[in-house]
Amino acid sequence: SPYRFVLSKGEKYLWFPFTNPDVYTITSVILSAGFLCITHLPSRLLLLTVILFLDWMDGAAARRFKGPSKKGYVVDVTFDRISDGIITASIVGTIYGNVLFALYLLNNILSLMAIRTNKSYLLAIRFFYLVILVVQIFFPTIP
Repeated sequence: SPYRFVLSKGEKYLWFPFTNPDVYTITSVILSAGFLCITHLPSRLLLLTVILFLDWMDGAAARRFKGPSKKGYVVDVTFDRISDGIITASIVGTIYGNVLFALYLLNNILSLMAIRTNKSYLLAIRFFYLVILVVQIFFPTIP
């Protein structure tokens, strides 16, 4: 995908305080729990940006230090869906939350297909929510 090309160019400049990609994965899931407590939209935007950066770091660390593996991919996809679920749960009951929840359910099915076939069919739910947050912050009259 187009963004993967750009990110892969930046990966060679990343500094990794940890070589184990699971550290970044687990940290992003723990930070996702913050969405259950934080309602301030700019804080949510900052937190989501950090979570997405950690998601990038876990993949980059895996590629640099461990090499891709089926087990690593399954762990990453599983924890990404947990993170998606926590973030989506924090806004269920809103228009955006209900749409993202439906996409989250679809993404779980797509995750199983991706694991089974080794082809990525995943939806970028956290990126969708990032766009929603930006719109809500800069255009507060839009529901």
